[in-house]
Amino acid sequence: GKVMVDHPVLNHILTLQDKLSVCDKIDQPLDDQLDALLNDQDVSEDDDDEEHDDGLGAFFHTDDVASPPPITTSTKSNAAAQKKRKHAEDEAPPALTVDEAAAEAFYNSVVESKNAHKSLKGEFYTHEPKIVEPEFDSDDDDDKKRGATYQMIKNKGLKAHKSKINRNPRVKKRLQYKKALVRRKGQVREVRTGEAARYGGEMTGIKSNITRSRKL
Repeated sequence: GKVMVDHPVLNHILTLQDKLSVCDKIDQPLDDQLDALLNDQDVSEDDDDEEHDDGLGAFFHTDDVASPPPITTSTKSNAAAQKKRKHAEDEAPPALTVDEAAAEAFYNSVVESKNAHKSLKGEFYTHEPKIVEPEFDSDDDDDKKRGATYQMIKNKGLKAHKSKINRNPRVKKRLQYKKALVRRKGQVREVRTGEAARYGGEMTGIKSNITRSRKL
């Protein structure tokens, strides 16, 4: 089937694979010793019971098991040689299948990406900021004044806070004049012209409780 390189269980499977390989290295010496003991025991049993073996003992397991012979120097040397051969075989890298190779490649890529991210993060927090010094042309005249920058022009120092109206004197005076006209209407009556012509009605309305006529 399709190789699932991004499966969430992949890291767990790779961990188990590493532990199994460690266990195999531990079990190899014991397996060699057990094989040597069993081989010696089988040879001794074959020599002793070759004439009297009728096959029933192997079927029912009722025969007395002979005690294992003591391990001799030749047996120890054979076991040591087998152990060295097995150790050399274990050191050789086992052949990987397609799935295992893809999984190992994915695992290595994940580890490399994490290490790269850690290194970049460490460099970001440990590097010193670079100070860029302004470059001056040696050909410029020393007597020539340097032009003011935007930051110099806007640097006004401490300045009192002003409202929006006080920041613009022209608008401030216009609003003051408008308010003065409104106040004057309540203090001074406006001059009315054109009353000698035809009657146009009362300008301020008719009120029954006010008498404006004069007695002669």
